[in-house]
Amino acid sequence: MSANNTEAAKAIGEQAADDWHLRPEKHADALPPQARPLARMLRTPEVEAIFARYRDADVRAIAQQAKYRRMGRISIWARFMALAVGGIALLPFEELLGFPPRGALIVAQGGAIIVSLLAALWVIQRAHFSNWMHARAAAEIARVDLFNRIRDASSEVQPGELALLPLKLEYFRRYQLDVQCAFYRGRGAEHARAAGATMRWKLISLALVAVVTAAILYSLGVFGGSARWDDATTQKVAIGFMTLVSAVLALISDASLMDMSERNAARYATTYANLSKLREQFLEPVRAAAAQGDAAAVHAFIQIVNEQIASEHREWVYIHDLAPRPEMELLLRLPVVGRQLAGDAPAKR
Repeated sequence: MSANNTEAAKAIGEQAADDWHLRPEKHADALPPQARPLARMLRTPEVEAIFARYRDADVRAIAQQAKYRRMGRISIWARFMALAVGGIALLPFEELLGFPPRGALIVAQGGAIIVSLLAALWVIQRAHFSNWMHARAAAEIARVDLFNRIRDASSEVQPGELALLPLKLEYFRRYQLDVQCAFYRGRGAEHARAAGATMRWKLISLALVAVVTAAILYSLGVFGGSARWDDATTQKVAIGFMTLVSAVLALISDASLMDMSERNAARYATTYANLSKLREQFLEPVRAAAAQGDAAAVHAFIQIVNEQIASEHREWVYIHDLAPRPEMELLLRLPVVGRQLAGDAPAKR
């Protein structure tokens, strides 16, 4: 690392536990005097506007995520209870207890089905999932826009202050690259553990099916056992236990699908691998280029990292919510298309 970049890296500092909170103004307040060019840039109205957009979208995403998961879990557990009660109702209570409590079980199953349907309809009607995805994508795109804005902005450097380009690179390294690496590594591991737990429960369910099947066959006299129940009772027991096992499997699968554990584990692992590779292979050469004033190299590095981060979110945002790109600006200059994209009425023929 060059001397200039060593000073810039020291001025920005290393990653802290709360760096995932995006707070440019507080970052500016924490910078030492030699990093004032960057501090002035972080306090500009343009950066503040992008941060406000990020903060609003982040708040909406967290609220919609909580509503989706809360109502989704209510629907899943109610559906599990309906299946479980149905399985219990098939068991031979006359032989075991001396009385059939099927009336209460029917009421409980009906109530569980109603709760499950109402919760599912609520999630669909309120569009909590799509609202969550749209808001989270808008927040992460705004985060990328903020770092792109800092990358492209300029600021006067006074005597005794560090060069701006290395400061920009180190700020991006700490608050974007390192933060995203930590996020994808940590959350990817969490999703991998959740996916592994799901697989364990599926294997346990399969083992239960095998044990119950063997027990029923034994009760019928197979494997040297003595038959205790008639065929009809045995069939009820078999169907009842299989229904209970199906309820457990449905609960596990539904919870895994709602949290997208298997999908996110693979996707986050890939993104983390890509970001780590970019950091390990290119950060030091780009630092050297920044010390020499090579803005093109710094811009290219920031661009490719941000593209890795933003790629999964772009499918959830509308094109008019994205920051203007040179290609879009070119299209907007076309006389007819530009007016239509801007929302103007098409020209009369």
